[in-house]
Amino acid sequence: MKRQFLCICSIFLSFAMFHPTAVVNAKETTIISSKTQAGWVFTGGNYQYYNSYGVQLFGWQQINGHWYYLGEDGNMQTGWIAIGNKNYYFNPSGEMATGWVFTNDHWQYLDKNGERLDGLRKIDGSLYLLLDGNMCTGLVEHDGSKMLFDDDGKLIGGLDYIFPIGYYFVNENFERLTGWQYFNGNWYFFNSDGLLSSN
Repeated sequence: MKRQFLCICSIFLSFAMFHPTAVVNAKETTIISSKTQAGWVFTGGNYQYYNSYGVQLFGWQQINGHWYYLGEDGNMQTGWIAIGNKNYYFNPSGEMATGWVFTNDHWQYLDKNGERLDGLRKIDGSLYLLLDGNMCTGLVEHDGSKMLFDDDGKLIGGLDYIFPIGYYFVNENFERLTGWQYFNGNWYFFNSDGLLSSN
């Protein structure tokens, strides 16, 4: 009986020697999720974007065919943003806008690169005046010329002043016109040189 007991103890001792028990310190263990965070993530009241490797992106990013701007903190930008001395508009879903947009009670125009246009610009075959980016309507004095724009912002015509000669009347293509011309509710006569007659 004693010999049988010693044999069993020997077997258990041998098993313990060749199969040591692993001891893990719980304080040193870090659990990492097997799922990688990717795509748009809403956190802290803002949207951020992570690529397929789970890396957060910053700056200009083209996502699903649309341009977005992610700030230094990675947050998706919306509204008017000045980037590199140029003004861009990002709609509420964060996509960069192009073409006509209506913000702050004014129409503005953004070219194909999303940059806001200023000054006298030809858009889709018509001339528009954009002061501080805002489309003008009605009678506007700009760079020494008086210009008339319709309710859609298109140039109807204008009185172009050339010092010290006088006023010329120009159409939407800035071609000088002669004869009687109706401008801002009044008739004016321009001679054969296009100069406004004083008579």
